[in-house]
Amino acid sequence: MALPTYYNILDTARGDFVLNAAALAAIQGGSPTPVVATVSTTNPSTTRAGYDQAVLSYPGAVTVGSGSGSVVGQRGEVNLGNAATVLGAGYYYGMQGKVTAVSGATIGAGAHAFGLVGQFDLSVGHVTGDPQISAIWGDMGATGPSNGWGANSSLISAQNTTAFATNSQIYTYGAAAYFHTISSNGGAFVGTGHATPSGTMKTLKVNIDGTDLYILAAAVWS
Repeated sequence: MALPTYYNILDTARGDFVLNAAALAAIQGGSPTPVVATVSTTNPSTTRAGYDQAVLSYPGAVTVGSGSGSVVGQRGEVNLGNAATVLGAGYYYGMQGKVTAVSGATIGAGAHAFGLVGQFDLSVGHVTGDPQISAIWGDMGATGPSNGWGANSSLISAQNTTAFATNSQIYTYGAAAYFHTISSNGGAFVGTGHATPSGTMKTLKVNIDGTDLYILAAAVWS
């Protein structure tokens, strides 16, 4: 395996690599040296600029960290020091995926372009015992901050701040028993015993199997 010059081999038996001093200095200065995979043919094969893999090869039952550990192909993390105060309009995230189109580039019909993809492939495996499985998982940690999350906190956030409307805010495809499965954990967003709407009423437009439908939202339900 040919490595870029800014990598040093730490352990060839395990396949671990460590950045050398020059690359670390560039990262600490805010200008990391990129790994560039240039594709200049009209019909390229699958290309990945980087690829990390964790392999579980034990031929039997595996329990990671006595049931509380994790196996991760790649991890990104922003670590705030104990005296750090994050302010202003900056953005802090553990991992970023991005598609950038240079001047003159076109994303054409039939393309699938995404800033970030989570994928689950168990096509030759099995599922038993109803485990927690999803292509994408979001988690707010084991415990929250001492003063709560605040009025602008969300478990999932998606924004389109351009001047152009997308076709939809969320798109899903595939058979499922439920559209949403909600475990409210006592959350105030779940109510009971309300059947009659009144006051200000609006609708959310959805498209189900090609048909436009509307979900009613009302200021008062009694």
